[in-house]
Amino acid sequence: MPASEHLGRGPAAFVLYAMSLHLIKLGRVLQDLCSEGHTIEARLIGRAMVSAALGILLIAEQDSDARALLFASFEGTVRRQRAAALVKHGYLTQARADELEAEHAAEDVNAFSVQAAAGTVPAARLGKRPEGWSGLSDYALAQRFQKSSWYDLFYGPMSDQTHVNTVAIQQEISELLAGKIMIGATFGNPFLVVMAACDTVSHASESLDQFFSIGSAIMRAALDDEMKRAVAAFVAG
Repeated sequence: MPASEHLGRGPAAFVLYAMSLHLIKLGRVLQDLCSEGHTIEARLIGRAMVSAALGILLIAEQDSDARALLFASFEGTVRRQRAAALVKHGYLTQARADELEAEHAAEDVNAFSVQAAAGTVPAARLGKRPEGWSGLSDYALAQRFQKSSWYDLFYGPMSDQTHVNTVAIQQEISELLAGKIMIGATFGNPFLVVMAACDTVSHASESLDQFFSIGSAIMRAALDDEMKRAVAAFVAG
């Protein structure tokens, strides 16, 4: 049975399905960027795919409905932070911010009250980290699910592009030294981002398969084997 047919099963089913759609959309954008020669820029998307996949694993792990509500409740935290920033920099009055927050907060109360009446409340945060919905860093999540390779091979190196350190501008440094500056596609090696996309989608799909009892193990194994052959051919040259 397709996962979409389980959407009425509870908050976890809905949130996990939405997160999986987001992961797939990120993968499609990454594919398009690589096809158009923007392999370095695609690393920004690859890093996001790692975070999305780790979030899926955490919600599907256990206490799924409660963790899904914790995930959903973080929207309120982000909303208030964004509003405070708009007020601070003069793009929104405090009075209007309070008015909007009252409206959204009432909607939140109603939505979470329905879930509470059904026996589910948001889970407690799993860590003390103030950033992020779970309280756990992506590093901690990678360790939790024995995905240290995701962090070491994908998340860490791809973070160079996010933070724009010296590694991130090696292409520009090389261009300046060569006296040939390129604006646009460079058609660099896509291996890193392709592997990140394949690995995160594969393992997230496995987690979703188990959660929704889809029974797609054979199909997923065939797809994984096909991708491994393609990667092997690429590495061989």
